[in-house]
Amino acid sequence: MPSKNRTTDRACLWKQPIVSFLLLFFVCPVNAVTVDAQVVDEDKSIVETIATTLDHLREEISQEYFELRYLSREELIGRKDNPAFFFITDAATFASLIDYGAWAVGAMKNPLAIDSSHTSGAAFVARKERSDITSLMDIKDKTVIGMSQAASLSTLIGLKELQRLFGSSFSPNDVKYIGAPVEKVIHQIIAGKGDVGIVDACLLERMEKDGNIPQGALKVISAKDSKDLKCKHSTELYPGWVLAASKPSNLLTAKERDLILQVTSALQTVPKLPGLMEWTEPADNSVVMTLLNDVEEQNKGKEHWENFLRKYFPWFIGFLGFLVLILAHSFYVSWLVRKRTSQLTASMKKAHDLQQKVNSEQEKISSMERAGIAAQLSSLIAHELQQPLNAITNFSRGLRIREERGNLREDVLRETLIKITEQSETAAKIVGKVRNYAKQRQSEHKILGVLSQLKASIEKF
Repeated sequence: MPSKNRTTDRACLWKQPIVSFLLLFFVCPVNAVTVDAQVVDEDKSIVETIATTLDHLREEISQEYFELRYLSREELIGRKDNPAFFFITDAATFASLIDYGAWAVGAMKNPLAIDSSHTSGAAFVARKERSDITSLMDIKDKTVIGMSQAASLSTLIGLKELQRLFGSSFSPNDVKYIGAPVEKVIHQIIAGKGDVGIVDACLLERMEKDGNIPQGALKVISAKDSKDLKCKHSTELYPGWVLAASKPSNLLTAKERDLILQVTSALQTVPKLPGLMEWTEPADNSVVMTLLNDVEEQNKGKEHWENFLRKYFPWFIGFLGFLVLILAHSFYVSWLVRKRTSQLTASMKKAHDLQQKVNSEQEKISSMERAGIAAQLSSLIAHELQQPLNAITNFSRGLRIREERGNLREDVLRETLIKITEQSETAAKIVGKVRNYAKQRQSEHKILGVLSQLKASIEKF
């Protein structure tokens, strides 16, 4: 069957020896149909179901050669611009490829599920002895482990359930993602590296049955009693894996339509082996698309802020550091100004007190100087006083002698008394000046004209 960049004439030419070249037209099919299968790191039951399915298709449609290519989810999505004619993937990946013209040919159904629409779900598991975790409401603030938000349908279903319970207080980024395979989540919880794990529905029972983990080591939290899927699960149920055609149905050729009909018919007769999935009619995948949109919308706002913070965090830290430096400098300058002002005030007060002390000492020294000078001049003062005192004494004796002789005239008495009075005043002035000079008193500061003082001094001397 031709497919875009996938069909090659003599596709198995490389397998045959050159000596058998002529037998190629009889041994090898003319056309090859490539089937891309998402099997890397996937569940064992899925991988075995795909292998069994391809073997059956090769037997039932022998005129075509089905070439199976094992891809990871990322590789499968990377081929959306140049896909194989058929591909097998999970419902979430298929939902993301519908816009590119992909459509489902058949769907896997869990043997324990009522139909393909109720074949996938999530189970929240915890260690059995964890008495503090009995319902999904107890998961708040616990360490939740999941396989991958992008690549695991069960993880997406679990995230949707947590968003329904906790609303905006829960973010998909609150979950610790450890990658494929999903069995790793089970082992992480048993090892105590997390409180709660998000795994595929029915996985716990299958691992216990296969002896991969001890019986009863884990419990399913808030397990639902549902007839739609007869194994333990904690969430609503969704479609599972699909086999899809990558070419839009309106662009198919008659031969391609015939091939799809043959594949659809052959899927119904794939052997139903224990532990493998069964093929049935495609389910309505719109619920999966809604699931993806809900989780994406819930995470969009927080991712925006997380991306914003991640992008501008260094600038924010730099601005915050600059602001801290500005505030620190402002506080330092304010403290320094207060300190310098206090020091200046104390210095000025100290200078003022020192000046007052100097003035007081100067007054004391001046007083002592005057007292010393007065003592030195005492003899000179005594000599100066002697003259007016002698004059007074002489005038007094003269008056007495004249009075004894009886020749004391009135005019002589008057004149003599006047001279005695003058000499007494002269003596009193001398004594008063010395006393004033020696007397300690507060200094009196006056503004004096230099020229007038010089003139008075010149006139005096």
